[in-house]
Amino acid sequence: MDERFEQLLSIALKTKSSDIHFTIVDGEIEIALKSINGLKKVARDSRDFKLFNYLQYQSFLDVSNNKAQSGSFEYFYKGKYYDFRFSKGVFTIQNNLIVPDYHGFVTMDFL
Repeated sequence: MDERFEQLLSIALKTKSSDIHFTIVDGEIEIALKSINGLKKVARDSRDFKLFNYLQYQSFLDVSNNKAQSGSFEYFYKGKYYDFRFSKGVFTIQNNLIVPDYHGFVTMDFL
């Protein structure tokens, strides 16, 4: 699962994406990256549904029920720790993984 996750993370960081969207459509997972340019679908991979379940597990979500939940996990990638938040809605089939540090460091003076 790490290989596919790192593949998506690499693309997300290169495109400065803020979210990775997982949407269940006809029993399949569709993945799209959200950036300032909108949503861009990612080519499907046979590992995507397992990755989706793995990320829920890593985020400490209760996969046995359909209630709205949010969880988080830390991941070490290319010499840096990243903190991720995974959210799951009740009436939605879309789930989001927030990509940290997509815009780089911003100071209060800049804001």
